[in-house]
This record gives sequence, structure tokens and C-alpha cells, in this order.
Amino acid sequence: MAAGGLRQERKTSTRRRIWHAAVDLSYEHGFDSVTVAQIAASAEISPRTFNRYFPTKEGAVVDGMVQIGERARDALAARPADEPVWASLQAALESFLVEYPDLELNRKNLVVILSTPALRARHLAQRMGWADLLEPVVVARLSGSDREIRAKTIVTAGLMCLDIAMRVWALDRPDDRVETIIRVAFGSLDARE
Repeated sequence: MAAGGLRQERKTSTRRRIWHAAVDLSYEHGFDSVTVAQIAASAEISPRTFNRYFPTKEGAVVDGMVQIGERARDALAARPADEPVWASLQAALESFLVEYPDLELNRKNLVVILSTPALRARHLAQRMGWADLLEPVVVARLSGSDREIRAKTIVTAGLMCLDIAMRVWALDRPDDRVETIIRVAFGSLDARE
């Protein structure tokens, strides 16, 4: 592996360790009770190194999954052109589960986010960023007039379905398969029903 690739791999690993530590400590002790120094110590780095990866403690919890929007966009663009847009969007949004197989850590992350107002606001802003990434892909798959409005509606509804499903899974039904809950949420808005 080239030096640049190895360096990037180490950065990704360190970023992930920080995210794990921030989520685990915040879940156990409450987000407001945890300090950057505690997160850094748990991740086996210095607070200065923490700040090179995340400028804030909030970022360590919420921004740990910021690249999911880009991956969902790429997954959506790769879906078959003849597949219904709604089904393609659902599949693309489900695809992040493959990227983050530690569902228990993701569940804990959601519990922390949902129980902390500042994190909920940041999480919502992140979802708006995902919408900005997904909408052009949906516009390109639609035909007819008002494609932009229809794309915004489809993407926003899809992201809300994802958020509802993830909230139900994290808070009410952690023993259920999250994909099943996502499919129920999307199915409740499926135009074919």
C-alpha cells in the first residue's frame, strides 16, 4: 500500500476510534457530562489530536457518520435506471447499514443524539446536507415538469422515513431488524399502495 493510502487508513481508523469513544462515553454518562479529555483518553489520543479530527465534542458524536450522505448519493446513482425512484432511494439509504455493521454502536449513537437537543439540531442540519446531495440524482431520474419540486418532496419524504425508522428502532424496538423497520416506513408512503 502506498504511503498516502496508509496515512489515510490511519486517519480513518483514528477518526472512527474517536467516534466510538464519544458515543460509548456519552451513552454511558450522558453527553453533557463527558469531556473532550475523557473522549481523547478513551480513544488513546491527546486532546490536541482530538481537535485535529473534530473541532467540537458535538462533531465527534454526530459527524462520525457524515460521509453516509455521499455514499447514499453514490448508491442511488448506481441503482438501475428502470427501477422506481422511491425503491432506489430506499435501497440507497439502507446501504449505509452495510458500511456500519456495528448496529449496537449506531443505536447508542442515535439514543445520544435524540436525547441531546444540540445534537438533534446538528443531526437535522446533516440530513439537510444529505438532501442537497440526493436531490440532483433524483431530478436526473425524473421526467416531466416540476422535476425539482418532485425531487425535493421525494428526497425529504425518504429522509423522514429513514429518521422515523431509525428513531423507532433505537428507542422502541432495538431487537427488531432495522432494515425491516425502514421498509415499513417507506412502504407506508409507497404510491402503489
